[in-house]
Amino acid sequence: MRRLLVLVAILAIAPIVRSAPAPLESFDALMGALRDGHTVRVVADYSDCEMIIDNEPDVAPDAVGGMTIDAWEWFAPGAVYNERAFVVFSHASLIEHPRQGMVTNHVKFKVYEDDEVVISARYLDPVSFEVTMFEKFFGTVARGDDGAVRFHRLD
Repeated sequence: MRRLLVLVAILAIAPIVRSAPAPLESFDALMGALRDGHTVRVVADYSDCEMIIDNEPDVAPDAVGGMTIDAWEWFAPGAVYNERAFVVFSHASLIEHPRQGMVTNHVKFKVYEDDEVVISARYLDPVSFEVTMFEKFFGTVARGDDGAVRFHRLD
C-alpha cells in the first residue's frame, strides 16, 4: 500500500516539474529540434551584435529581444541561389513606439549553416507598410558564453 501511495504522489507531482530549456548551440542542433517538431525560443542580445543602419556601422543598443519560433523555412545550398544552407523565421507585431506612434515591428532571423545569424528589424507604417526604420544585426549562434543569439528547446 505504501508503494502505491508513493507512486501516486510521484505521478501527481510529475506534471508540475518541468525541465529547464535545453540550449541548442549550433545550426545543426537548431535544425534537429525544428525538424523534430520541438518548440524553440530564440533570445538575441543586440549589444553583442554588429549593427548596420543605412549601410553604415553603428553602435548596437543595449537591448535584448526574443520570440518563440512558429513558422520557419529551411533552404539547402543552391535552393534559392544561396551558397550556404539557412533557416529563416520572422515575427511581426503592432507596437506603440515613443516617437513614431503605432508601428508594425517586423523582425526576421536568418541562421546560416556556419552559425552566422543576420537579424533584420523594421518598423512599418501599419497602413501603408512604408518602412520607417530598418536595422541589421550580425551575430553568431551562442555556445556557452560566446555568441549573441541563443536558442533553447522548450519541450
